[in-house]
Amino acid sequence: MPSFVEYSTSPAPGYVLAVGFFVVALATVFVVFGALEHPGGGRWLLAILLILAMIAIVWGLQNFAASVVTIRDGKLHVERGDHSGEADLRNPDTEVELGKNPKSPLWKAVVHRPDADALVLRASMVKPAQFAEIVRHHRAHPRVDSSEDGDDSAT
Repeated sequence: MPSFVEYSTSPAPGYVLAVGFFVVALATVFVVFGALEHPGGGRWLLAILLILAMIAIVWGLQNFAASVVTIRDGKLHVERGDHSGEADLRNPDTEVELGKNPKSPLWKAVVHRPDADALVLRASMVKPAQFAEIVRHHRAHPRVDSSEDGDDSAT
């Protein structure tokens, strides 16, 4: 079992949304100027629809955040946008619920931490089958040391 694994989502959807926003914004400007020059003909309706599309794209940009999930020696670290969280998979007090079908796009894992909110990992954030195998491995080998950092090396 590897001692370090990292999964990261692509930032490409954010770039696509940003490009889409600028294309729609530019089209909106041309449609509005066309509607001012030649009123009627549904140009104002098209302008309103383009503005609604821009609002939807802005909403998508605000809600999109690339994620990075790492597991190092049984410690899970999840970063998504400005939020991050950690859990010790070898801690017996940590509960882990793994989805039943790792091939499903609806698969998710929920890590219930003893002193914090649960971490939810979706299929798009990890390779579900590999992640589940790693989690099962670490769950089968609980930590026996009492140190905070889990470092067993002598100095």
